[in-house]
Amino acid sequence: MPAANEAGSNRIGRMSARSVRKAVRYLMIAGLLALLCIRIKSGWLTESADALNRDLSEVKAPATIETAKVDLPQSIVRLPVGKEPTPVVRNVYEAHTETAPQPTTEHKDYEIVEVGAEQPYFGLPKGYVALTFDDGPSPYTKKIVDILINRNVAATFLFIGQNVEHNRGAVAYASEHGMAIGNHSWDHSSKLTKVSLAAQTTNLAKTSKLLESVTHTPVTLFRPPYGLINKSLISSAKGQQMKVLMWNRDPEDWNADKKEDILKYFHKVTASGGVYVLHEDRLTVEALPEIIGYLKEKNMKFAIFK
Repeated sequence: MPAANEAGSNRIGRMSARSVRKAVRYLMIAGLLALLCIRIKSGWLTESADALNRDLSEVKAPATIETAKVDLPQSIVRLPVGKEPTPVVRNVYEAHTETAPQPTTEHKDYEIVEVGAEQPYFGLPKGYVALTFDDGPSPYTKKIVDILINRNVAATFLFIGQNVEHNRGAVAYASEHGMAIGNHSWDHSSKLTKVSLAAQTTNLAKTSKLLESVTHTPVTLFRPPYGLINKSLISSAKGQQMKVLMWNRDPEDWNADKKEDILKYFHKVTASGGVYVLHEDRLTVEALPEIIGYLKEKNMKFAIFK
């Protein structure tokens, strides 16, 4: 019996030793798994922080635009006047810096820019372009609007009062599809700078009143016929809460013999900062899809004005 008891004790001892070793192994495995989980979690947190930092860096304003604190709706931005291009019409007014742009809508490839009221506005900062169309509305207005919206961009239309009388539907169509609309005088007279302040005021007011009756939106932009401007005309526009919108790129599409003549101009000049003056003509309509495509290839951001 003593021998049997001793054998039993030895078996129990061996079993206890095996149990201890097994428990130790389990503890070691559990410790390794815990350490691995901690390292994975730490790495995930680090990667998440890096990703967040990248996201935040991507939404900073362009380095070429000076930011200022201005209380504006999110759908409207202020931009400084471009310094590169030479204005088509010389004047004594100096550009001033305004606010850096903020995106208006994620699904649109354009931004709304509110121009300053102190002097005529000629150009945009680097990286931005604007297409503007003079002398409408016309039978081509709807075609132009359709081309623009099909490519997720927009433009600014400067309408002549006399033309609006005969084509109100085109004005309504442009307004309903998000285009900016401005006043281009009642009759596109080259003598508008030579008439009295009262006559200028009547001319502009008559045009704005008609446009507003169609769009139900205040008119805030004025472009003088032929780009002819003086202090009296600026004062008249300002008195009616309108800003003077000029341009710094002129393809002379009205004088083109074929659409290639218009396209050649776009390839010849620097796109960045350009405010292009175009007209509602057949060849311009034909060239427009390629114009937009070219400017997008150049990674230009489109702008319309308010």
